[in-house]
Amino acid sequence: MVTPAAVRRAVAHVRARHGVSERRACLVLEVDRSTVRYRSRHPDDAAVRERLRELSRQRRRFGYRRLHLLLAREGLGDATPAEIVIVAAAQAERGHSPARLAITARLGHHNSQRLCP
Repeated sequence: MVTPAAVRRAVAHVRARHGVSERRACLVLEVDRSTVRYRSRHPDDAAVRERLRELSRQRRRFGYRRLHLLLAREGLGDATPAEIVIVAAAQAERGHSPARLAITARLGHHNSQRLCP
């Protein structure tokens, strides 16, 4: 499976190397033009993610909901469900899932390495 970013790079390479149009490059590579032309409408949340990483390092036992409350108090996160999803996704990037954290908390830290790969 190829990522959309890799597809965009491949189309850009074909266009630059062979001097063809976007339509022709997509036809040759058998990719949809909508994939190449897509631009995300989501706002850049790099500052929120960075602050979330700092908070989760400081407060390891806090879950995504409690971390979201801390972010909201600092004015970085609004109280929308979408914002909570961003916090949960950022936690998942670091390998934290609610189930894994619950097992870790119940069994103690020394057992978490063995049961939760």
